[in-house]
Amino acid sequence: MTTQTLQKIIVRMLFDQTFCNAIYADPASALGPVQIEQETRDWLRQTDRRRWNVDTARCARTLSALLEEYPSSAVLCSQHTELNALLSFFESRVFHDAIMNDVSLALAFGAWLSTMSYSDTPMVRLEICIAQRRRLRPHSGSDSLYCLSNAVDVLAVAAGTLARYQAIQSGLPTDPKDRVEHIMTLSARKVYSAQSVPVSEREFLIVDLTETGGVGDASEDLYKWLKHFRHGLSHQEMLDMSENMGLNSTESVSLVNDMVADGLIAINEVRPL
Repeated sequence: MTTQTLQKIIVRMLFDQTFCNAIYADPASALGPVQIEQETRDWLRQTDRRRWNVDTARCARTLSALLEEYPSSAVLCSQHTELNALLSFFESRVFHDAIMNDVSLALAFGAWLSTMSYSDTPMVRLEICIAQRRRLRPHSGSDSLYCLSNAVDVLAVAAGTLARYQAIQSGLPTDPKDRVEHIMTLSARKVYSAQSVPVSEREFLIVDLTETGGVGDASEDLYKWLKHFRHGLSHQEMLDMSENMGLNSTESVSLVNDMVADGLIAINEVRPL
């Protein structure tokens, strides 16, 4: 067992009182496949159990920080449940796995939130995408000649998602701290009503977190074309893909050059087009 593993177990105990109690009752069972020495188990349990929960606001503070990244999703959740219900994230398997596997807590929270019955899944997907691009997470094709910029992605969501996102954003304070306080004090009334949209109706979005970008809509053809770059393309693959979508080589090269100039597509090895 490494020091890092012990630190992660301590973090889990600080955030999840149920897990902490399980460590005191039966550490081997509580830890599952995580192996620690008997001496370390004894050390974890020799502290007065109450000291692990001295900071009773720890989870609430962390939740507030997480909601800074999911403001629109939180507003929609607040129409169906008290936001304190989201504190159960810290008792979830998703939270514990994120701590043990060094996964971004914000991205883990988004993945967990998208599975909750009271969440608006399309909105959560949009804000997960924004959180990923904010962290400049490399796309799977980042080693290829052409790839989407790390600050850019595309996604398909239920029709009306962008309009609701923009409407909610326009009604929130600009300062992140004021925004979270506003969200946490929303009354359980339907401030933002979601229109019923047939499942078959979709819209296509570009999340562009470059300096001059933002979140906007795209045509289905542009969405499909850009989506190919997420996984990386060679020059010939780009030409073949574009031809299959009805573009000749001149048109496709010109479009790529425009996208590179706008920062939407990255070239990892400069070659003449």
